[in-house]
Amino acid sequence: MIGENRLKSDRGDSRCLAELARLGALPSSYMPEGWVARVGELVRRRAFLVEQG
Repeated sequence: MIGENRLKSDRGDSRCLAELARLGALPSSYMPEGWVARVGELVRRRAFLVEQG
């Protein structure tokens, strides 16, 4: 839908997203539990520090 529009605009995209939300066609996203999110943050931080040398 959004990718099919030839003219891109915030207004057109927002209308398309509103229609998808109304139809229940937007996929849900995963939000990890607190401790899982914290472990992910630590892993990302460690990878950044290792990359920096």
